Amino acid sequence: MEEKEIKDLLAETKLKADDKLKDRIIHQINAEKALIPKKQKATNSNGSYFYIFGIMYLLLLTLSVYFYHQTEGNPFQSQTFIVATIFTASTFSFYWLILVYGDYKKIKR
Repeated sequence: MEEKEIKDLLAETKLKADDKLKDRIIHQINAEKALIPKKQKATNSNGSYFYIFGIMYLLLLTLSVYFYHQTEGNPFQSQTFIVATIFTASTFSFYWLILVYGDYKKIKR
C-alpha cells in the first residue's frame, strides 16, 4: 500500500497547465509561423517554345510564296526578300530569347 499511496501523492502534486496557457502557446506558435516568409514555388514552364519558331517558319513560307510570285520564280534576287527574312528571323529569335531568360530568372529565384 505504501507504493500506491506514494503514486497517488505524486499524482496529486503534479502541476497541470491551464487551458489559457495552452491557448497562448498555440497562438504564439501560429504567430511565429505567420512571420516566417513562405517560399513561393515558381511556375516552371515546360520549356516548349518551339511554337514560336513554327509561327516564324509559317511567316517565312508566306513571304517566300509572295516574293516567288512577285519576282517570277526566284525570290533570292529580291533585296527586299532577304531583308524581310533576316528581320523576321531576328525578331522571333529575340522574342524567344526574352522568354527563355524570363523563365531562367524565375527558376533562379
